[in-house]
Amino acid sequence: MSLWAGFAAGALHVVSGPDHLAALGPAASRAPTRAARLGATWGLGHGVGVLAVALAGRLLGDLVALDRIGAWAELSVGFVLVALGVRALARTLKRVEPAPPDARGPFWIGVLHGAAGAHHLLLVLPALLLDPAGALSYLGAYLVAAVLAMAAAGALLARSLRGRGARAHRVAQGLAGAAALLVGAVWIGASVQLA
Repeated sequence: MSLWAGFAAGALHVVSGPDHLAALGPAASRAPTRAARLGATWGLGHGVGVLAVALAGRLLGDLVALDRIGAWAELSVGFVLVALGVRALARTLKRVEPAPPDARGPFWIGVLHGAAGAHHLLLVLPALLLDPAGALSYLGAYLVAAVLAMAAAGALLARSLRGRGARAHRVAQGLAGAAALLVGAVWIGASVQLA
């Protein structure tokens, strides 16, 4: 039961977050042939970030102020999204042929997203309440689901760009950049209001 619950929580959470898709969009639209791999790398980073928060909560309990770490990570997510959006828009406007993105960037951005925010508490809470074997099963399934769901999101983007010309790729890059910029600005505003 904990295996399926973790899988469902991971998949639903990762693809339902506008910040997640906005973070993946600029890199995936820059390199559609690698979009599924970039999505999987982002999902792996996200799962690692969530696992780190869950393990810190389980092992250290009240010794670590997870809410403060999460609040700073949320604010950082907003700034990273703005930076990704500005960079994507600048490339689009300059019509620069983008170099393929390095997979380390999406991984670390995923880690930051995974460590961000109190909303993960609801998803990680079952792992904190389960016995060690159940918690491991839940969190492992969460990680696998995060990887598969974001790989699927990347693959869908790649499929939508398959066979399209350079102009369509630039438009997709511009739209992804604008989305990342907008979501990042909203994220910063929401994070500042909550602080």
